[in-house]
Amino acid sequence: MSKMSQMNNMLQVKIFRLSFPEVKLHMRDSHKLRGYIASLFPENDEFHNHGEKGWLYRYPVVQYKVLEGIPYIVGIKKGAEELLRVEDEIEELVLKNYEIPLYEKALMVGCEPYGVLDDVIEYDFITPWMALNQSNYRRYEAASGLEKREILRSVLIGNLLSMSKGLGHQVDKKIIVDIGNIKSIETKFKDKTMLAFKGSFIVNFAIPDYLGLGKSVSRGFGTVCRCR
Repeated sequence: MSKMSQMNNMLQVKIFRLSFPEVKLHMRDSHKLRGYIASLFPENDEFHNHGEKGWLYRYPVVQYKVLEGIPYIVGIKKGAEELLRVEDEIEELVLKNYEIPLYEKALMVGCEPYGVLDDVIEYDFITPWMALNQSNYRRYEAASGLEKREILRSVLIGNLLSMSKGLGHQVDKKIIVDIGNIKSIETKFKDKTMLAFKGSFIVNFAIPDYLGLGKSVSRGFGTVCRCR
């Protein structure tokens, strides 16, 4: 089966991407973007992942990102539907009491393939991937070079499985990952310096561009894009 025919037979997920090309922000502003948009639609937990009893531990179907200085809002499945419904109500951005009028929007919406492939695709982490929690951070720090690679490979597979579960997709084939080009970096998160990762990986999995993997994807971390 060719790659094209294989993708045509895969799960298709609805994806919404809204960007504001004339606005220039820093990646650290993504949480301000999230806070403002969430404040516009407080009754809709897809926009902020908070319920009556606190934080909703699920894969965020609305994600906020700053990519090459441009703010993006990305919706998946129900998140895409909700964003499409309210997009025309977003007329400005208010970030820390600073009002930014929106004169231009770039909108893309459609259905894209998602899930395990028979072939492999290479992706870049275009924002830092926060892969480690407290437990596997200690394991990672104590590990040898080869063990570190195996920990990250295992975490990445787990991220894909968690994302799939959150999107209601059952993975019924083995996920194969090569993380040879991923390097550790330092990044800022909530005014703390955190260990994160950048670089490329290869996997037999179709991931729509600009979806996030790992921790804090709603704030733009772990954003992936297919290598062109």
